[in-house]
Amino acid sequence: MVSLTLLGALFLPGAALSAVPLVVKAAAFPAGSSHSVVVQLENAGDRPVHVSRALLSGPHAAIPAPRPAVVIPPQSTVVIPFDGIPSARGSYVLVEYSLAGSSTPSSLFVAVATEPAVPDNPAVLVGVIAAVTSLCGVLVGAFATHVMTARRERRKERHDWKAMIYKEHYADYTDFLATLGVDLSPTLLTERFSALRAKVPISADAIAAFRATQAMLTSAQHTKDEKLAAVAVLNDVIRAELTELK
Repeated sequence: MVSLTLLGALFLPGAALSAVPLVVKAAAFPAGSSHSVVVQLENAGDRPVHVSRALLSGPHAAIPAPRPAVVIPPQSTVVIPFDGIPSARGSYVLVEYSLAGSSTPSSLFVAVATEPAVPDNPAVLVGVIAAVTSLCGVLVGAFATHVMTARRERRKERHDWKAMIYKEHYADYTDFLATLGVDLSPTLLTERFSALRAKVPISADAIAAFRATQAMLTSAQHTKDEKLAAVAVLNDVIRAELTELK
């Protein structure tokens, strides 16, 4: 059920003359592929109002109210819903009623409001804009704080991870580096590099340097000095990774 506060914000003002005790307001709300029209009947007088008929009409066929007759006590409000309306544009509500103690019927025609009314007071609109702007500023500030905090946490996690690798695998790095250049066997190089790679994370640059060195040691077309130079390049790459962990 739509709250009367919301209805008061959406219904167009001046639905009935002040001399008429029955105030009728109507508004349409999207409901999937159709609309729901909510009619608010307010008895602003001091005598009960007997509503004998409420009808929703317009471009579509006339639709009678689910409750054809209702008595509204003084200073009371009744809400009547109309569901499954194909289109509410151009629709209106016809209400026939009479006051208690009177046999003279009266009628009211009220157009159905399909869009929220714009506030008459510019200060209201200014206040809404200020509130939205303030909320956006708070959200942006909170998001920026979150991003900076997340970055600091990631940097700290990265630093802690590197410190752990350096502490736990320093000997593995230095053992591998100590064997480089002792011999030029591609088989031994492959075994030692594979053992190191199984224990510590190896960068793509180190893997590329290893493969180039392995190819150089395997080839019979390169001199010993060229092979030693390739081993030296691999040594520098691995040593640089170890230094980066500090």
